[in-house]
Amino acid sequence: MIGKKFAINLGFARSGTTTLHRHFTNNDMCCVPEEEKEIKAFMDDSITLDKYLSKFNHDGKRVIFESSPPYCHTGIQGYTKVLQNIKSILGEQDLILIFNIREPIERAFSHYWYNIGKHHSIFGKRWNVKSYDHERRFKDVFDSSFYDCLKIQKQREGLFPPYHLIIRYAVELLGVDRVKIIHVNELNQAVPEIFKELGVPYDGDPALKVNQYVQPSYYHSKNNNIFEVTTINNKYLIKIPSNKLLILSGVGAELLDGEQYDLWKIAGAANHWTRTLDSRLVQKRLIKYYKKLYEGFSKIEDSCFVGDSKALFLESLFTHKVHKSKTGSFNHKIEDIDGIEIMHKV
Repeated sequence: MIGKKFAINLGFARSGTTTLHRHFTNNDMCCVPEEEKEIKAFMDDSITLDKYLSKFNHDGKRVIFESSPPYCHTGIQGYTKVLQNIKSILGEQDLILIFNIREPIERAFSHYWYNIGKHHSIFGKRWNVKSYDHERRFKDVFDSSFYDCLKIQKQREGLFPPYHLIIRYAVELLGVDRVKIIHVNELNQAVPEIFKELGVPYDGDPALKVNQYVQPSYYHSKNNNIFEVTTINNKYLIKIPSNKLLILSGVGAELLDGEQYDLWKIAGAANHWTRTLDSRLVQKRLIKYYKKLYEGFSKIEDSCFVGDSKALFLESLFTHKVHKSKTGSFNHKIEDIDGIEIMHKV
């Protein structure tokens, strides 16, 4: 024992993990990784305690906190290896594992759009293309609807991981007392309870909410077309030169040239993205999955759930909703985009 407490938020993505990370970041008695949020340290089989501690500035801190949702989205085999590495390195330490949960279809649809907004709308289909000057950028476009993703096993399993098995493995390998499960609707009420268990005073903002995505937008100008664009501070009428495509996303703003990219193909891909989703249609395709979730979660010990998280999750499995992608205004200065002519500004 090194006299520190460890809290690892393993997932699930799009369920409040970034908000939870911010709560720990804002507390003076806690430390988070210095370089990036998702260090994914336990995906490395060569990880040691010293190597792990080197990722944190933990002097004078009581709690070491990591949030890496990819742990839960790497497949059962990869996830099992992650748990084994955690047990090997931190099994003798004061440790809790935190799982954020959310209604599965709502979470999956949010994840689908998050991937579009953060990657596919900017670089194209291929995940290995991660730079603006990559030669394969937009050579393959992401033109899959949400329903298309359900047809491909790897994509379906990424959107709908086996929550119950993932959490059950953690309980069996590291102990029921170390597992804490928080429904996203209980998150801010649950955080003080988590801090109390860690022996840390909580003085954060109970209404904290971060990492809300905004649906990316394409503006394809064929012939000096005029568009209306809304940012956080202003509304604009802008003229975009012919054969150009303006991309606005949560990552940034960029004007693509038709001499370099196939703008028709890029803009056309966006027409396939699912913007409205009826959960009933998805549930019909995932009846066996939902049955296993309900049976699996019913068997997880009540003591693992914080607040009303268990009841909220089980109830959500029988709830039907129509989900819509989130539109919103961008935090970009249109004036800073070279080549754009501002016709009117409000």
